[in-house]
Amino acid sequence: MHLTSLRQLHFASSIPDQSACQPRSEQIDHVFKIADSSNELLQAFGLLYREYLHAEYIRESASELLFTKYHLLPETTIFVAKDNSAVVSTATIVRDNPQFGLPMDELYDNELNVLRKRGRRILEICSLASDKHKLSRSGIQNFIKLIFLYCIFLDADDICIIVNPRHVKLYTAMFGFKTFADEKYYPRVNAPAVPLHVDILQARNNISQTCFTFSYSEHLHSRYQALKIAVSDKILGAFQDRRHGSPNPLDACLLGHMLSVKNEILQSLNQDCRKLLSSCYPGLCIEAS
Repeated sequence: MHLTSLRQLHFASSIPDQSACQPRSEQIDHVFKIADSSNELLQAFGLLYREYLHAEYIRESASELLFTKYHLLPETTIFVAKDNSAVVSTATIVRDNPQFGLPMDELYDNELNVLRKRGRRILEICSLASDKHKLSRSGIQNFIKLIFLYCIFLDADDICIIVNPRHVKLYTAMFGFKTFADEKYYPRVNAPAVPLHVDILQARNNISQTCFTFSYSEHLHSRYQALKIAVSDKILGAFQDRRHGSPNPLDACLLGHMLSVKNEILQSLNQDCRKLLSSCYPGLCIEAS
């Protein structure tokens, strides 16, 4: 089904009363948005570091930031949930590309290559972290739901994600993910990992069977307003076929700083990756490896 038509499909849930869609006060508790400033990026990477350190996935680092080489790509989309000015949850969408591949290539490159040989365009959702003291369980779930629905409207074929085995049931029940390959030990986070996958076309077809009168953008705005959550225009624009340029607000200055404090990431970049970043960020100087 063509994406332009899909953006006007309707939710199957009952139509809410418009008065019930408004917050009980003018206050909004949280904002769900795409990071669009260096401050939001650094807050997201700081949150990732603290939560992964607390979970004993990583060791202490002087930078107190956690990001990967995939966060450096212009097409990478970093989502944040904010409580006032503080980032309290984050997740990232990485688009497959020939130079970098995807984060899960580290464990499941053979399985991903099967999809690539079929010409499939793959997204990976990764780098999820939340401050559970500042965002409730239902708030986290609504944040992830919004990101998943956002992916459904992108020009792609497959969504992949690696999760801890204890989260498999949640993702299969909420989003229709299916196990992609066998569980493996993931040295990077010192924990077991299960790869999950969903066919975007199948997910679109499931959505297309609905029949009520609110478009996605209208319903989402009302639904999240009722929860006292504001959804940024950059996210709602995806459901209305409006583009906002490169989703990643990185520039050469910030990228150079990030690589200077995380030298191991710089060392992991091969020549093709360095050339791509240099072409994407004019003024960035990365010495050949």
